[in-house]
Amino acid sequence: SFLAQRNVFQNSPGFSIGFDARNGLPAPVFRHNLFLNKPKKTYDQEYWIQAWASYGAALVVENNSFVGGPYTAIRTKYPNSNVQVEATRNFWGTTNQATIQGMVIDSRDGLDFDGIISTEFALPGRDSQTPRGLRFNGKTSAPNAATVPAPTPTPAPSQQANSSQLTAGGTTISWDPAKFFEPSGCTRYSFSYKKSEVLMSTFDIRNRFGDVIALGALSGDSGVESLQVCDFQYEAAKGPFKVVLSSTSDFSSDFSSGGETVESEAEIKFISRSGATNLPVAKAPTVDPVTGASQVTAGGTTLSWDAATLFIPSGCTRYSFTYRQSNVLMATFDIRNRFGDVVALGLLSGASGTESLQICDFQYEASKGPFKLVLSSTSDYSGDFSSGGETLESEVEIKFLSRNQASQTTGTSSGAKTLNAGSFKGFVALYVKGYKGQRFSAKVGKDWVIRPVLTSDFVRIVEFTGPGYQIGVRMFIDGVLMNTVQVATK
Repeated sequence: SFLAQRNVFQNSPGFSIGFDARNGLPAPVFRHNLFLNKPKKTYDQEYWIQAWASYGAALVVENNSFVGGPYTAIRTKYPNSNVQVEATRNFWGTTNQATIQGMVIDSRDGLDFDGIISTEFALPGRDSQTPRGLRFNGKTSAPNAATVPAPTPTPAPSQQANSSQLTAGGTTISWDPAKFFEPSGCTRYSFSYKKSEVLMSTFDIRNRFGDVIALGALSGDSGVESLQVCDFQYEAAKGPFKVVLSSTSDFSSDFSSGGETVESEAEIKFISRSGATNLPVAKAPTVDPVTGASQVTAGGTTLSWDAATLFIPSGCTRYSFTYRQSNVLMATFDIRNRFGDVVALGLLSGASGTESLQICDFQYEASKGPFKLVLSSTSDYSGDFSSGGETLESEVEIKFLSRNQASQTTGTSSGAKTLNAGSFKGFVALYVKGYKGQRFSAKVGKDWVIRPVLTSDFVRIVEFTGPGYQIGVRMFIDGVLMNTVQVATK
């Protein structure tokens, strides 16, 4: 399926669409978009939307604004193709059907075109959910404007050097300069922001030649946004570096003001890692009083994990996190070292579930600790788009346990759950508690032990190995490594 919604299209080619909805898929939809001025050519033709095939349903084009004509807004293509286009309830700058028909091309315009484009119920004004427009020559292009002049360049940027805060128009971003270390691998840098009466805001990091090495957009009224810079993008010789903030003001309700873009820049310094001492440590995670799991919350997302299962990686080790979220558009989480280098990154989809992060030993360096887990959550938009889009970020310290802390008598536990291994009379005993109904597997030395479904809440599994051996035991739940124990057989 295809949905184009709440976009502004200007100075670009149009869309040429053919589809088959006979298999039950929904027809493509264009809704609440602003089409501004004459489009560029697509396949040597000028149009914003062209339908060349529509099997089983009509192409839907509704509640859009076609501004700055005359031009071809919608057209069909091939003869005898039975194309259907429902282009009702759009704003054309007029309700006169004769004028509107001059902006569409269908079978009424000749034998080379097929189908009828329905343009009934033309709107007398812009739909409330359609974008308001852009800034041109310092003035606003109201949706009922007959023509729209070409844009003028944005004002020259102002400079605020050596600051951890930068303001442009109604947008302010802040950052902690003590956390901006030279990137290694890929390093993330966090910026908090707040804005008011702003249509759009972006910010980026550039070198002294103006090359953009990281770019981000700020959504909602406030939040935290991270920029990632990888070492192949960063060259110290191309410094000094700067952060550039661009902010476009929102339009007033009558379109008499707004749309101005203001840009500001400030120098940003990347610190050498060799002099990094006494770095701040992230706060400890909270503990769920029921399950005993560690957890962190950002916005509508809560992430939980069993701190007793986070052992220092060997080879490539996977770590499981459970989550739940409500009214969230997007959520991500990652693990970073004290310099901000990302060693693992994950995406959380759906209302709840389990997500695993994998860390290999070449990514983990104990000397770069302490480590932290960063959770980022963007709120979903309300039905009328009047609220939502705020991104909140929380970070907590996360500790990796030495593997010799997993003794023969002390297993992994979280509340009532336990995974453990021990030895007696040449046998290795595996103890599993609290995982009824789940799949359990363990690699005992070179051998695998598998139980497709645990039928009781407490299970003991015994494997004969013989006495006098040092045996590594790796235990998995539903295919996810949960614990590793080194057992000396007796």
